[in-house]
Amino acid sequence: MNEVDVIPAHKDSWSRKDLFKRILSRYCVVLEDIGGKVPTYVVSERQNENMHEQLEEINSHFRKLGFSARLYPDDPWIIQLIPDPKRQWPSPRFVMAMWLLSIFTTVFAGEKWMSTSRPEGGWFVENTSLDAFFGYTLPLFFAIILASYTQKYLAAKRGVNLPHLFPIPGPAIIWWPFGLIGFASLPRSDARLWPDRSSLGNVGISSPLVMIILGFIFTMLGIYLTPEVVSITAAPLALELPLLINLIGLTNEGELMMILKTSWAHPLTRAGMTLSFLGWVSLLPIPTFPGGRILIARMGIPEARSGSTQVMLLLVVLLFGFLFGAFSSWTIWVPIVALCASLLITKGSDPRLPIILDDFKGLPESDHRRLGIILFMAFMFALPAQVPFVESDNWDDDLSFAFEHDSLDYDDGWYNQTIIVSNPSLIVQDWNISYIGGFNGDILIRQIDCSSGNSSSEDNTSCVGKIDPLTTIEVEFKIYWNELWNSTSRDIFWLANGVVMTHTINPGSDSYPIGDWIFNNDLDDPEACILVESDGTVNVSQMDNYASWANLDDTNISIDRETPTICVTGLSGDDLSWLNDYDFSIDNHTFRADFSKENVISIPSSGIELTSENLMFSQSILALNHEGNCIDLGTPALPLISEAGVKYWNMSIFPVGINSHEENNTTTILHVPDSSTVSDCQSVEFPTVYSVKRGPSLTIVDKDKKTQHWIGSFTVTNDTISIQNNGEDDVILGIEFDGNGAQWDISNTITLAPGVVTDIPAIPPENGVSFTWLELKQGEVILHLVNHEV
Repeated sequence: MNEVDVIPAHKDSWSRKDLFKRILSRYCVVLEDIGGKVPTYVVSERQNENMHEQLEEINSHFRKLGFSARLYPDDPWIIQLIPDPKRQWPSPRFVMAMWLLSIFTTVFAGEKWMSTSRPEGGWFVENTSLDAFFGYTLPLFFAIILASYTQKYLAAKRGVNLPHLFPIPGPAIIWWPFGLIGFASLPRSDARLWPDRSSLGNVGISSPLVMIILGFIFTMLGIYLTPEVVSITAAPLALELPLLINLIGLTNEGELMMILKTSWAHPLTRAGMTLSFLGWVSLLPIPTFPGGRILIARMGIPEARSGSTQVMLLLVVLLFGFLFGAFSSWTIWVPIVALCASLLITKGSDPRLPIILDDFKGLPESDHRRLGIILFMAFMFALPAQVPFVESDNWDDDLSFAFEHDSLDYDDGWYNQTIIVSNPSLIVQDWNISYIGGFNGDILIRQIDCSSGNSSSEDNTSCVGKIDPLTTIEVEFKIYWNELWNSTSRDIFWLANGVVMTHTINPGSDSYPIGDWIFNNDLDDPEACILVESDGTVNVSQMDNYASWANLDDTNISIDRETPTICVTGLSGDDLSWLNDYDFSIDNHTFRADFSKENVISIPSSGIELTSENLMFSQSILALNHEGNCIDLGTPALPLISEAGVKYWNMSIFPVGINSHEENNTTTILHVPDSSTVSDCQSVEFPTVYSVKRGPSLTIVDKDKKTQHWIGSFTVTNDTISIQNNGEDDVILGIEFDGNGAQWDISNTITLAPGVVTDIPAIPPENGVSFTWLELKQGEVILHLVNHEV
């Protein structure tokens, strides 16, 4: 062997520190071995060499030996050799368990998202669990896997071996419905050895950015796939989308469609919203979050871990929590704010993590600018709403109906009645509008515009249809007034989904009457008045039927502004009911008004018998002291108490019931309290109200018809008054004569025997005007016979 081929060898073997020192001396000048638990050396760079570039070569050499060199600034430099971490990697069984558990939690969350609003047949498949798996779980896991591979690939290019991400399962409850708390990796990214701040920042931002971008894509695709109407069965969790998606959606879909589509959103929309939300939260500058590593990359460990920085971040988190309502109620932001604050307090000032081998190399300006722009855009465009999701309370609110105008006026005999139907709910609802009365004359509904509905009657009096969620439609009725005279100003009635609505119509004149003639219910001094709209004085026509205008000055009547009425007085005994068909004029305009009076009936304390003849009440619902229409009363049963074959209905105990006569030999006795009112709901919309007085039960023949409504005016037929006493005691019939004419020919003493019909001969005078009426006065029955000379 030649001397040239001989390899010189040291006589003494090197220790590990000597070996490390010899290796370091190849790249820099080793000045001193500081010692310690890990090899640490004071070094300086060689002439015309950059210590940061030399550190990369040192690490490429030491990486093969299982060490990494970390550079600290000093005068000169300090290099610390850190052994590669060992036993950090978790068991594959743990990672697999997290994935499997997350599958179950996200499927459950997807089912909960879709439980209240899901199309028939499902979004993808009919099975609810599979539908949630395909529509919600798979997109979530695909995004996490893609983000994991992206992060792992970028880290490997920079010499860092990162593990894959795995999902962290979470509860799917009302304030956290995602099924995932977030994503993580073991070993933690903070505990890995990062060559420099550039690699830390670029790798840290990769996975949240992938999630946000995929979240935007899934959300927009889900909005596109969401139909305009989906059946809802319970209050849905409506979404409030991130800022950019909300702006794009409002531009493309409009505000209404965005409200609807986010109420029953496609599962892809919910998956996208979850990804963008988790991605945005992970970018927050909190220790152990990707955003915390990005903060370190941009600021450096000394500045980022300083007390002033941590206090500022803590104040920002508290301000954020205040603005987003984390301190006012339990929302999704409460656990986030609590976690961020605790991490800042416990780990915010720890300079040991993350481990950056060359922290003082700094971040290149291009990376600094790029990371800043990406962070700003991500924070702005993916900014979640203050309430990312909310349980809608008005999802099934009832329809609202309103008239376009407060009142209507004649326009050459036409009324154009427009009713606005609004659906404030999130469900498709049925609507039904029909005219039920109120005009006191003949009208023709010539044309009807049912908007999205259809006319449901031949005479065009009603419309039915369906109205979509959060939609408003207009239903128009064109009504023609088919009379030669004018109607008074009055309320007309419409039935909208079972609710009676009133609307005022006015005649087309400056002065006009309002409402009906109101009778004073005093047949001794009869008077009927009607309200008038006028500026002061009205000119009226002459009055017929021996009646006269009150306060008439020639042909004018002055209107009192406090009581703006005009009145008609009649002869005693005249109930003035003929005013119902009487034409009168005000300021040369002809009008006709309906006539209203109090209906008084007599019911003894022993009650009255209900029969199929309907002598007192009709075969319909009866209600005690009820106000308004009978629509809400429904269809009650006949409340009866049976005793010895006789059925009793006491309205003090059962105030509402149906008068249903049975075709058998049973007897039904009705008891009604004194001084009460009974509503007879033969017309459900316009019930007849009777005032009850305590008195005998009588049946009288009026115009060849029998009735138990004997109080008031009646007509004598064939000079005979036929009265049946339905009680068990005699009833003395008192007689009073009135008027300035001749008296009637009638017996002065009349007793109505119980259980029989008493025919009373009563012959009116041949001349003059005669009237008859019966009165219940302090328990006594008075027959009034009146004759007036004319």
